[in-house]
Amino acid sequence: MLAPNPVWGEPETLTAELIERLARREHDRWCRFQRANGWRYGERRDDAGRQHPDLVEWERLSEAAREKDREAVRQLPELLADAGFRIVRVGAATASAPRRRPAGESQGRATV
Repeated sequence: MLAPNPVWGEPETLTAELIERLARREHDRWCRFQRANGWRYGERRDDAGRQHPDLVEWERLSEAAREKDREAVRQLPELLADAGFRIVRVGAATASAPRRRPAGESQGRATV
């Protein structure tokens, strides 16, 4: 899940295992979205006919297409950090969770 990042601009590093898991989930999400919008599998991409060769399960996906999903996942921590967020594991130790700011406390960038 997403949580506020107490240190702006410092992204977390994702493990190779987590990148793979999230890439699979991203592909599944993309497939559901495409199908919900009328797209279906086709050997060649056909935007007018709403056909796409990547509308298959992960195991049948080409390595090049899998790498696109992995790369999208690899970019998430930096993009989220720049927006003031970070990825956290649900059930992670609460000691690593950022504290709540008291009302009126600045939300500005931390300085070192």
